[in-house]
Amino acid sequence: QVLDLSFTTLYQDVPVAIISFKHIQAILDHFGSGHVKQRNGTEVRSDDVLKQMTVDDYDEETLRIVCEIYEMDVLMQRTIGLEVPRCDPFIPKG
Repeated sequence: QVLDLSFTTLYQDVPVAIISFKHIQAILDHFGSGHVKQRNGTEVRSDDVLKQMTVDDYDEETLRIVCEIYEMDVLMQRTIGLEVPRCDPFIPKG
């Protein structure tokens, strides 16, 4: 996501908002985009199992994979003071 932001903004010095995913639904609702669909018109999580799934449902291996995929985001969040404790065992601080 970090590289995507750089490419999308053509490497210009552009202010970017960092928003906690804990508050993303309230922000989307505020802007009238609370029920987002994919480009083909289907819901992002169309299956009831996926709609109810949270990070607490991940096993350790799945959580490790997700943390490694988003390693750059975890490092960026740490540099601005946001903690990512679930990824600490997989992406050491320091």
